Amino acid sequence: MASIMRIIIHRVQTIFPSSSLSLKKFVKIGHIMDEFFKYLKYYIFRLEYSIDDYQNRRIKWTYQTFRRSIWFTLSFWLNIVCISHFVIYPTRIELKVLQNFESEFHLQRSDLVFSHLLFAFTVLEYLWFHLFREILTYKFKANKLIMKYSRFNDDELEPEYRGYLSRFVQIGNLASNVLNVVIFIVLVKIYLLIIYRFHSFYQNDEISMFVMIIFIIVITNSFHRMHYLNGQLFGVMRYLLYFIELLKLQMKRMISQLRQSCCGKFSSINYRLFWPMFTKEYVQLYYEVAIFNQTQTNSDECIQYNNVAQFPHFNQLGSRIIMQWIGRTQQKQRKNIRLSPRNVIKTNLFAQTMSNNQFGISCGQKIFM
Repeated sequence: MASIMRIIIHRVQTIFPSSSLSLKKFVKIGHIMDEFFKYLKYYIFRLEYSIDDYQNRRIKWTYQTFRRSIWFTLSFWLNIVCISHFVIYPTRIELKVLQNFESEFHLQRSDLVFSHLLFAFTVLEYLWFHLFREILTYKFKANKLIMKYSRFNDDELEPEYRGYLSRFVQIGNLASNVLNVVIFIVLVKIYLLIIYRFHSFYQNDEISMFVMIIFIIVITNSFHRMHYLNGQLFGVMRYLLYFIELLKLQMKRMISQLRQSCCGKFSSINYRLFWPMFTKEYVQLYYEVAIFNQTQTNSDECIQYNNVAQFPHFNQLGSRIIMQWIGRTQQKQRKNIRLSPRNVIKTNLFAQTMSNNQFGISCGQKIFM
């Protein structure tokens, strides 16, 4: 119980941290990415290594590196085995506890929840092993994004965008921590209720002390699994949203600069200066989003639909701005403010590619956002 109380106190303190973000004008993107990487290592990878270790292909094969992989994986597979036994061959005591649970919370057919949990936990273990293998074989491309943005220069974003991202992070932290604590309290209540039921069965001589201890160990392991899942949902997910928002702000900034350049006074010198820079930044951002799409699971992006659906909007807007810009410049009579035929073809081809390349976050092979 002491360990549970320490966790509760820690969760409450996360809502009111001593160094509140509201005291800072802007958040540091590098700090956000460092925290994101810590959450990924704990809740997703179950590995302990640094970005430089991966970059230099020198991840140490030691117990410290694989400690979480060993113990968490054993614990989670034990949980899967126990749930499988409950779904296929439930004991009399387990059914009785389930009936008491349903009457306490006014539920029906709660046993179906365990079938879905069994499927979800098995899929999560498969996805973890896939990422685990990619990291150890140095094929995890998203590590490049983590390394780049952990060293991101905050001055590359205008104060307006940095202020928006700071407010987004503050609200996201507050909402995530509150939901995390609420769900954790509910889990603790369920955990204590089940422990109490087994203890009452023991007092009524319906089960032996050995059986009671075994059930308490199994229930505690299941509680740890749900607590871990809670951290994945409200810990990793919020940093995932922050990163998507950062990518979206970069896209918005590029389109804003494109509009200013195309609507301003045109000259061949301005074209030679701005166009290579824009195409380079666009291709780089497209590559980063492509890496992101290869890394994420479908369920994550589906949850984030409202947040990421603006990528195609900005992409199509940029394509239209370029096409209209080409049309306006070609109507000019003066040669120094007209594009050469070669540049017209290159720019027009790039605009058409932008219009058809489906720049955005994908949700599987059939859904695009």
